[in-house]
Amino acid sequence: MAGGDKILFPHEISSYNALDWSEDGTVAIATDNGVLLLTLQWSPTLVDSKPIFHQSMLTYPDEANNMLGLTVLQYETIQNDSTTSQSQEIALDRTICPIVKSTTKFTTFKCAKWSPRGGDIEGKCLLSTLTLDHRLSLYSTGKINTDFKLLVELSSVYSDKAKLENLTFNCLKTEAYRISAVEMSWSPVIALKDNKFSILSVGMSNGDIVLWKIKFPCNGREDCSVITVLKISSGIPSAMTWCNKILTGNVACCIVGFDSGIIKAISINVNMPNKTTTINLCEQSDGMKVTTVSAKSIDADKITILATKEIFILSYEVEVIYKILRLFSSSHTTGDYNYFASGLSYNNGKYLLSSCDGTILKFSEDKISQSSLVTYKHAGDLETTWSCYGIVWSTCGLFSIAAFKPANICEDRQVRPGTLEVQILPVDVDSQKETLKNYLLNEQSLNEIPECMEVFRENLWEGNNPLQVINDLFSQEGKWFDFSSKVLRVLRYFLLAVQMRIPHSEKEKNEELVLSERNISKISDILLCKHLIICLNKAFNLKSKLQNNDLIVLQSMINWMDSKHELIKSTLLLHTISKIKAVLKNFNHTFECCICDNKFSLEGRVYKCEDGHIFGMCCQTTLPCQYNVRTCSTCSSVATSKDEITSLPWLDIKPSQCTFCDGFLV
Repeated sequence: MAGGDKILFPHEISSYNALDWSEDGTVAIATDNGVLLLTLQWSPTLVDSKPIFHQSMLTYPDEANNMLGLTVLQYETIQNDSTTSQSQEIALDRTICPIVKSTTKFTTFKCAKWSPRGGDIEGKCLLSTLTLDHRLSLYSTGKINTDFKLLVELSSVYSDKAKLENLTFNCLKTEAYRISAVEMSWSPVIALKDNKFSILSVGMSNGDIVLWKIKFPCNGREDCSVITVLKISSGIPSAMTWCNKILTGNVACCIVGFDSGIIKAISINVNMPNKTTTINLCEQSDGMKVTTVSAKSIDADKITILATKEIFILSYEVEVIYKILRLFSSSHTTGDYNYFASGLSYNNGKYLLSSCDGTILKFSEDKISQSSLVTYKHAGDLETTWSCYGIVWSTCGLFSIAAFKPANICEDRQVRPGTLEVQILPVDVDSQKETLKNYLLNEQSLNEIPECMEVFRENLWEGNNPLQVINDLFSQEGKWFDFSSKVLRVLRYFLLAVQMRIPHSEKEKNEELVLSERNISKISDILLCKHLIICLNKAFNLKSKLQNNDLIVLQSMINWMDSKHELIKSTLLLHTISKIKAVLKNFNHTFECCICDNKFSLEGRVYKCEDGHIFGMCCQTTLPCQYNVRTCSTCSSVATSKDEITSLPWLDIKPSQCTFCDGFLV
């Protein structure tokens, strides 16, 4: 596709709808070699005008998923007692008999889907994976998407009570299809009082829809439970999605398409998730498999649904009346592609649709018709026909990403065996400016909008400032302390990114570089000061419960704030500091170097001893970082160990969050 950056990987891919982009900025691609994870880097110190992704891989299980636990001998017994056609079905259908040896790997991944943000203990998204042999698993991915931790294997939990009444073919097939997952999708976050969760809908081979309640944050099996099982039986679920928002009356809406061509909408009362109603959107069983589906809210009680069957794009409007769904209107058109759709993604009024013939369509939500479709073709060599295996928008809509591979084996060998081509496609400049304006100055933390920060950096690296209001804010130095922490972090990011373009010299620093470093230091001091004031107020409210470790940290904070007295001009802030000094009146702790035992002196944001040993200051507690030091993956600030942080209940920051940029400390 013209204008896209290409990345080639030596992986096979065979599943459509294979891509998903998390709210954390990570793309998951289900390949035959494993789940390929591409994490967008958004550090201001990067020196490139193109996006950079960190690559990691979640490998597939080696063992077949034998959920019924039958032995080879038991399968042979059933096969011997079956008819010829039934015996052949056992030999060929891996859902019925997963332990038959084959040259084809059935333990590879069919799809990978991200939960909403907040799914794991770090506040990030959970990764749900589904293999071709129906193994459904939940993972937490760690701070840098390499520390994979299997939280729970939902397929094993669901099949725990599965058993055959007798060893016959009909019993075997019925039970195997009942417990075998084939499709899945996450609902938006549902918040009820102190209870936060998301519903993971799972389509089974027998047509059932299983609704799982996944509590946030999820720590394992104890936070996962089955809400209900919907006996729909309209075919095998082939596409599934949720409406992007909770509707009027606390109604969540799940859309399911089947291989028979039937499309259903399911409403779930989030206050009583086991209470559901179902309506038909397309009740005709025409044999045209539903390959993709998308749903988004128009307003609080109306949603638009798009689905694809072969070359047809179907559109439905559904409204909520007294917590019940009602089909309001429907229409259809044909897309400018020759084979079935392989991916469908919506963001900010625009749809992207990919087909397996390598075509990508872009069209708006207000008018879905033949004339409104904009068609792109794969920008590869003319001799190779490429097939597209899915496309997805990024969270804020600043990028889209598509996966391609040669359409047949012969062409695959001409390019390179097992070639997976990923194309990253940026949006136009005007759309970038509008999106950056909406996101950079709102209240979302920087780690929630990584793509915005990266596009902002790319523009600055090329000498363009897409957000002129930044210059106005930057010029108001006397008012910086009154700015929100979010605005200050954006200003600091802006300065760090611009600083990378300033010529550096080991002999002397030019005036521009000196001024930039001074402003970065001042903004960092203000950010830390605002953070510490909140912490000191919380600590004072808990003064009767403060332990020795709390007092040590509080003294460190007060020492640093005393060294920055020029920042503290507010009478209210000075009063807060005085209150904590009163708590520390009879307490005195000396910070010493771990190497020479000499006393530390605090200079700026570093600790120095008489022998010249230098240690960084923790960006969360102001303690000297001497042991188990963590570093921010975005701006390289340092922090003490996580254990020291979690023991301070009054510390107003997430344990893994950098005070200066919201990046992750690792």
